[in-house]
Amino acid sequence: MAADFSFMNGASRVIIIDNNWRLDFVKSKLPKVETLNFSTLAKGETITSKLKEMVHGGPDVALECVAGEYAKGWGHYFEMMLGMETDTSEIINEMITSVKNFGRCGITGVYVGFVSLSTFPSLLLHLLTYYQTNHFNIGSLMERGIRLIGNGQAPVHLYWEDLLKKIESGEIDPTKMLTHRVRLDDFETLYDKFNQRADGIQKVFVQTKFSFPPAPGTPALTVL
Repeated sequence: MAADFSFMNGASRVIIIDNNWRLDFVKSKLPKVETLNFSTLAKGETITSKLKEMVHGGPDVALECVAGEYAKGWGHYFEMMLGMETDTSEIINEMITSVKNFGRCGITGVYVGFVSLSTFPSLLLHLLTYYQTNHFNIGSLMERGIRLIGNGQAPVHLYWEDLLKKIESGEIDPTKMLTHRVRLDDFETLYDKFNQRADGIQKVFVQTKFSFPPAPGTPALTVL
């Protein structure tokens, strides 16, 4: 949906970055997007160097839609394991260094909030408070005039009526995100499989006794 809305708001190109089957899935739903698999980059290549190769000077805008609880490199991995940080800054740094000078970055993934020492005064939580996100590239942000905009929770009430009209008219179709339809009784098994990234589970419709039959083009019921 981020790609859909980007095109609707005037983007000429949208590049989606990931490292697994989701790239093929989104390409099948929205063929005009471009994809970049960071796990297949050649030695010496980075997300930033590749994006600047694909787009002169880098993209105008970067959107973070994954959050920071999964480290990509060993440094952040061990810092998180040792309680020295709660969220990795890697993807945010990639956005900052990849966009054009005076470009824009939006952060929509979930990041941990501030922990109050007055409530939890232990040494471990002191570390968690001090080291929430390490190695944030504030220098590139400042020197190149990068703007952080559109961050955090969406103001749903501001856009709800307009989005509902677009769904009713068919201008946007949120059902194309769906990968599975499951029974409410299978929810515990579903959660385990989702947590393990198993069976290509991504966006799920949970069927109850009050649900309508599957709409055309949406996944059939999967019994887990």
